[in-house]
Amino acid sequence: TIWLLGSAALTTSKSFLWHGGLSLSGIWAWLTMCLRIFCDPLEGFWASVAAGLLAFAALGLAGLGARDLRPKARACLLWLAGYALLYVLWEPYTIVYRITDLLPLWFLAAEALKGRGRVAALASWAVLAGALNAATAVGPRADIARNEAYQDAIAIAKLAPENAWVAVSSAGQVYVPYFAHLRPLNLRYFPDAEALKARVDALRAAGDPVIVAPEVLADSSAGVLLSGLEFREIGRRGGSAIYEIR
Repeated sequence: TIWLLGSAALTTSKSFLWHGGLSLSGIWAWLTMCLRIFCDPLEGFWASVAAGLLAFAALGLAGLGARDLRPKARACLLWLAGYALLYVLWEPYTIVYRITDLLPLWFLAAEALKGRGRVAALASWAVLAGALNAATAVGPRADIARNEAYQDAIAIAKLAPENAWVAVSSAGQVYVPYFAHLRPLNLRYFPDAEALKARVDALRAAGDPVIVAPEVLADSSAGVLLSGLEFREIGRRGGSAIYEIR
Protein backbone atom coordinates (compact mmCIF):
# COMPACT_ATOMS: atom_id res chain seq x y z
CA THR A 1 0.00 0.00 0.00
CA ILE A 2 2.81 2.41 0.88
CA TRP A 3 4.51 1.66 -2.45
CA LEU A 4 1.27 2.39 -4.32
CA LEU A 5 0.80 5.68 -2.47
CA GLY A 6 4.29 6.79 -3.49
CA SER A 7 4.91 10.46 -2.75
CA ALA A 8 1.47 10.69 -1.15
CA ALA A 9 2.85 8.75 1.85
CA LEU A 10 5.77 10.95 2.86
CA THR A 11 4.44 11.61 6.35
CA THR A 12 6.11 10.23 9.47
CA SER A 13 3.27 7.70 9.83
CA LYS A 14 3.40 6.80 6.09
CA SER A 15 -0.28 7.74 5.89
CA PHE A 16 -1.90 9.45 2.90
CA LEU A 17 -1.39 13.20 2.65
CA TRP A 18 -2.71 15.45 -0.13
CA HIS A 19 0.18 17.62 -1.35
CA GLY A 20 -1.56 20.66 -2.71
CA GLY A 21 -4.74 22.69 -2.93
CA LEU A 22 -6.34 25.32 -5.11
CA SER A 23 -4.43 28.62 -4.99
CA LEU A 24 -3.21 31.35 -7.32
CA SER A 25 0.39 30.31 -6.70
CA GLY A 26 -0.50 26.72 -7.63
CA ILE A 27 -2.14 27.82 -10.88
CA TRP A 28 0.90 29.96 -11.73
CA ALA A 29 3.24 27.05 -10.94
CA TRP A 30 1.20 24.77 -13.21
CA LEU A 31 1.26 27.29 -16.06
CA THR A 32 5.00 27.86 -15.89
CA MET A 33 5.61 24.11 -15.69
CA CYS A 34 3.59 23.75 -18.92
CA LEU A 35 6.27 25.85 -20.58
CA ARG A 36 9.22 24.17 -18.89
CA ILE A 37 8.27 20.65 -20.02
CA PHE A 38 9.31 21.66 -23.52
CA CYS A 39 12.78 22.83 -22.62
CA ASP A 40 13.56 22.50 -18.93
CA PRO A 41 17.34 21.85 -19.18
CA LEU A 42 18.11 25.38 -20.37
CA GLU A 43 20.18 27.33 -17.87
CA GLY A 44 17.92 29.68 -15.96
CA PHE A 45 14.21 29.61 -15.24
CA TRP A 46 13.16 32.37 -17.62
CA ALA A 47 15.20 30.89 -20.46
CA SER A 48 13.17 27.69 -20.10
CA VAL A 49 9.93 29.65 -19.99
CA ALA A 50 10.89 31.57 -23.13
CA ALA A 51 11.69 28.34 -24.96
CA GLY A 52 8.35 26.91 -23.89
CA LEU A 53 6.48 30.00 -25.11
CA LEU A 54 8.14 29.73 -28.51
CA ALA A 55 7.25 26.03 -28.71
CA PHE A 56 3.62 26.70 -27.79
CA ALA A 57 3.46 29.56 -30.29
CA ALA A 58 4.80 27.32 -33.06
CA LEU A 59 2.28 24.60 -32.26
CA GLY A 60 -0.54 27.14 -32.08
CA LEU A 61 0.29 28.68 -35.46
CA ALA A 62 0.55 25.24 -37.02
CA GLY A 63 -2.77 24.27 -35.45
CA LEU A 64 -4.50 27.27 -37.03
CA GLY A 65 -3.73 25.74 -40.39
CA ALA A 66 -5.59 22.54 -39.59
CA ARG A 67 -9.09 22.50 -41.09
CA ASP A 68 -10.65 20.31 -38.44
CA LEU A 69 -9.90 18.80 -35.07
CA ARG A 70 -10.11 15.05 -35.40
CA PRO A 71 -11.66 12.82 -32.71
CA LYS A 72 -8.20 11.62 -31.63
CA ALA A 73 -7.09 15.21 -31.18
CA ARG A 74 -10.18 15.96 -29.10
CA ALA A 75 -9.33 12.94 -26.97
CA CYS A 76 -5.87 14.42 -26.41
CA LEU A 77 -7.38 17.70 -25.25
CA LEU A 78 -9.64 15.84 -22.82
CA TRP A 79 -6.58 13.93 -21.59
CA LEU A 80 -4.73 17.18 -20.96
CA ALA A 81 -7.74 18.79 -19.29
CA GLY A 82 -8.19 15.85 -16.92
CA TYR A 83 -4.58 15.86 -15.82
CA ALA A 84 -4.62 19.67 -15.60
CA LEU A 85 -7.41 19.44 -13.04
CA LEU A 86 -5.32 17.00 -11.02
CA TYR A 87 -1.97 18.75 -11.24
CA VAL A 88 -3.28 22.25 -10.54
CA LEU A 89 -4.27 20.79 -7.17
CA TRP A 90 -1.46 18.24 -6.68
CA GLU A 91 2.19 19.40 -6.62
CA PRO A 92 1.89 21.76 -9.63
CA TYR A 93 5.57 22.67 -9.15
CA THR A 94 6.88 19.10 -9.69
CA ILE A 95 7.95 18.54 -13.28
CA VAL A 96 8.31 14.74 -13.17
CA TYR A 97 4.56 14.25 -12.90
CA ARG A 98 3.99 16.21 -16.10
CA ILE A 99 5.33 13.36 -18.21
CA THR A 100 1.64 12.51 -18.65
CA ASP A 101 1.34 15.61 -20.88
CA LEU A 102 4.00 14.57 -23.36
CA LEU A 103 2.07 11.85 -25.22
CA PRO A 104 -0.98 13.99 -26.13
CA LEU A 105 1.19 17.05 -26.84
CA TRP A 106 3.34 15.12 -29.30
CA PHE A 107 0.23 13.69 -30.94
CA LEU A 108 -1.26 17.17 -31.28
CA ALA A 109 2.01 18.37 -32.80
CA ALA A 110 1.81 15.58 -35.36
CA GLU A 111 -1.81 16.47 -36.14
CA ALA A 112 -1.02 20.16 -36.48
CA LEU A 113 1.95 19.73 -38.78
CA LYS A 114 0.25 18.48 -41.91
CA GLY A 115 1.84 17.67 -45.23
CA ARG A 116 5.28 16.59 -46.30
CA GLY A 117 7.02 18.87 -43.84
CA ARG A 118 5.61 17.07 -40.79
CA VAL A 119 8.24 14.36 -40.59
CA ALA A 120 11.06 16.81 -41.22
CA ALA A 121 9.74 19.26 -38.62
CA LEU A 122 9.27 16.63 -35.92
CA ALA A 123 12.60 15.01 -36.71
CA SER A 124 14.36 18.37 -36.50
CA TRP A 125 12.71 19.08 -33.15
CA ALA A 126 13.74 15.66 -31.82
CA VAL A 127 17.35 16.09 -32.99
CA LEU A 128 17.67 19.60 -31.56
CA ALA A 129 15.98 18.71 -28.27
CA GLY A 130 18.10 15.58 -27.97
CA ALA A 131 21.30 17.51 -28.56
CA LEU A 132 20.26 20.17 -26.04
CA ASN A 133 19.37 17.58 -23.41
CA ALA A 134 22.61 15.71 -23.99
CA ALA A 135 24.71 18.86 -23.65
CA THR A 136 22.94 20.48 -20.70
CA ALA A 137 21.54 17.57 -18.66
CA VAL A 138 22.45 13.99 -19.63
CA GLY A 139 26.15 14.62 -20.22
CA PRO A 140 26.88 16.59 -17.04
CA ARG A 141 24.86 14.22 -14.85
CA ALA A 142 26.57 11.18 -16.35
CA ASP A 143 30.00 12.63 -15.51
CA ILE A 144 30.66 11.35 -11.99
CA ALA A 145 33.34 13.99 -11.47
CA ARG A 146 30.62 16.65 -11.74
CA ASN A 147 27.98 14.74 -9.81
CA GLU A 148 28.10 16.37 -6.38
CA ALA A 149 25.69 13.93 -4.72
CA TYR A 150 27.72 10.95 -5.90
CA GLN A 151 31.00 12.48 -4.76
CA ASP A 152 29.51 13.27 -1.35
CA ALA A 153 28.34 9.66 -0.97
CA ILE A 154 31.77 8.28 -1.87
CA ALA A 155 33.50 10.65 0.57
CA ILE A 156 31.09 9.72 3.37
CA ALA A 157 31.64 6.02 2.69
CA LYS A 158 35.39 6.49 3.24
CA LEU A 159 34.97 8.45 6.46
CA ALA A 160 32.02 6.80 8.21
CA PRO A 161 32.01 3.40 9.96
CA GLU A 162 29.83 0.62 8.53
CA ASN A 163 27.21 0.99 11.27
CA ALA A 164 26.70 4.72 10.68
CA TRP A 165 23.47 6.43 9.76
CA VAL A 166 23.59 9.43 7.41
CA ALA A 167 21.20 12.36 7.76
CA VAL A 168 19.96 13.18 4.24
CA SER A 169 17.34 15.49 2.75
CA SER A 170 17.51 15.45 -1.03
CA ALA A 171 19.57 13.42 -3.52
CA GLY A 172 21.28 11.71 -0.60
CA GLN A 173 18.10 9.72 -0.04
CA VAL A 174 19.14 7.69 -3.09
CA TYR A 175 22.90 8.13 -3.30
CA VAL A 176 23.78 7.26 0.31
CA PRO A 177 22.21 3.77 0.38
CA TYR A 178 23.16 2.98 -3.23
CA PHE A 179 26.75 4.18 -3.35
CA ALA A 180 27.88 4.71 0.25
CA HIS A 181 26.10 1.50 1.37
CA LEU A 182 25.05 3.23 4.57
CA ARG A 183 21.65 3.69 6.17
CA PRO A 184 19.94 7.03 5.40
CA LEU A 185 18.24 8.99 8.16
CA ASN A 186 15.67 10.77 6.01
CA LEU A 187 14.90 14.16 7.52
CA ARG A 188 11.61 14.50 5.68
CA TYR A 189 10.04 12.04 8.13
CA PHE A 190 10.67 14.19 11.21
CA PRO A 191 8.01 16.79 12.09
CA ASP A 192 10.27 18.90 14.33
CA ALA A 193 13.73 19.21 15.88
CA GLU A 194 12.67 17.41 19.08
CA ALA A 195 11.61 14.29 17.17
CA LEU A 196 14.90 14.22 15.26
CA LYS A 197 16.95 14.72 18.44
CA ALA A 198 15.12 11.83 20.12
CA ARG A 199 15.90 9.54 17.17
CA VAL A 200 19.55 10.61 17.03
CA ASP A 201 19.93 10.08 20.79
CA ALA A 202 18.46 6.58 20.47
CA LEU A 203 20.81 5.69 17.61
CA ARG A 204 23.87 6.99 19.42
CA ALA A 205 22.85 5.17 22.60
CA ALA A 206 22.82 1.96 20.54
CA GLY A 207 26.36 2.71 19.37
CA ASP A 208 25.44 3.89 15.86
CA PRO A 209 27.04 7.20 14.85
CA VAL A 210 25.02 9.72 12.81
CA ILE A 211 26.77 11.53 9.96
CA VAL A 212 25.46 14.67 8.26
CA ALA A 213 25.68 14.79 4.46
CA PRO A 214 26.92 18.14 3.06
CA GLU A 215 23.66 18.65 1.14
CA VAL A 216 21.79 18.84 4.44
CA LEU A 217 23.73 21.86 5.66
CA ALA A 218 22.74 23.76 2.50
CA ASP A 219 19.06 22.96 3.03
CA SER A 220 17.34 25.69 5.06
CA SER A 221 14.43 23.48 6.16
CA ALA A 222 16.82 20.74 7.24
CA GLY A 223 18.83 23.33 9.15
CA VAL A 224 15.80 24.05 11.31
CA LEU A 225 15.55 20.38 12.24
CA LEU A 226 19.25 20.22 13.09
CA SER A 227 19.16 23.29 15.32
CA GLY A 228 20.26 22.53 18.85
CA LEU A 229 22.46 19.58 17.87
CA GLU A 230 26.25 19.66 18.16
CA PHE A 231 28.63 18.54 15.43
CA ARG A 232 32.25 17.57 15.04
CA GLU A 233 34.04 17.61 11.71
CA ILE A 234 35.32 14.19 10.61
CA GLY A 235 36.64 15.15 7.19
CA ARG A 236 36.20 17.27 4.09
CA ARG A 237 35.44 16.88 0.40
CA GLY A 238 36.77 19.90 -1.38
CA GLY A 239 35.22 22.92 0.28
CA SER A 240 32.48 20.92 2.04
CA ALA A 241 32.85 19.61 5.56
CA ILE A 242 31.38 16.29 6.66
CA TYR A 243 30.18 16.14 10.26
CA GLU A 244 29.17 13.63 12.88
CA ILE A 245 26.44 14.58 15.35
CA ARG A 246 27.91 14.59 18.84
